Amino acid sequence: MFAAVAVAGWAEEEAFDESAFIQIECKPTPIERARIHKHPRSFAATKPQATSTNWSGYVSAPSLTTSDAGSVSYVAGSWIVPALLPTTDTTYCAIWVGIDGVLDATVEQIGTSHDWVNGVQQNYAWFEMFPNGAYELTGFSVDVGDQISARVGYKGDNVFKLVIFNHTKGITAEVPASYTTMAGTQRSCAEWVVEAPYAGGVLPLSDFRLATFNYCSATINGISGAINDSHWVNESMTMEGSSGVKALPSSLLKNGNCFTVSWKHE
Repeated sequence: MFAAVAVAGWAEEEAFDESAFIQIECKPTPIERARIHKHPRSFAATKPQATSTNWSGYVSAPSLTTSDAGSVSYVAGSWIVPALLPTTDTTYCAIWVGIDGVLDATVEQIGTSHDWVNGVQQNYAWFEMFPNGAYELTGFSVDVGDQISARVGYKGDNVFKLVIFNHTKGITAEVPASYTTMAGTQRSCAEWVVEAPYAGGVLPLSDFRLATFNYCSATINGISGAINDSHWVNESMTMEGSSGVKALPSSLLKNGNCFTVSWKHE
């Protein structure tokens, strides 16, 4: 599932030589705002577009009304680290791929964060096995303009494989299995998300302007395909706060494996 070449039947799977990447031994460092990547309890699956208080992007699953446990075994996607527009206050943004969260109480996820703090953009890689806390992958370099890709796969026996690549810098890191082992996961849905992190409430969303996801793919019930594969259902998620839309996903582009998310307000 983590091969370096394209897999037959995938919609434009991102193919690259993983052996050419330098493996970074990163130290998982607990993030001070532990458990900030909370799943959207207010998710409402309503056609033509679902809403969430802190997620914007897409979700794919056998069903969006009932949980089909054990159906999802893999999710992958790619994005470019955005250049944030300055704000007067501190803001936060996370871009990631993951399994679970919409239909159940866990999320297995990995991605990058882009925060505006004291007039400076801060970027870093992280992972989380919610409801366990979030960890920064200390030592994994992330800068504006870098091309990032990430993958979450289920290996069996309650163990997941979380991997992130920085194509611009030619580095990769895999989260140690001691951090990715968790019982009770449902594996009922796959997501590609831009998020406003959570700490006692939804935090102000960084102005990322436009985030673009490419090479989005999943394996559900043993079938591999793009977000809109005919073997499952998918839905876009609009992030909405009390003052209206905060982040808005586009329709699916290319062969269903690409979309954008537009920032609207904090």
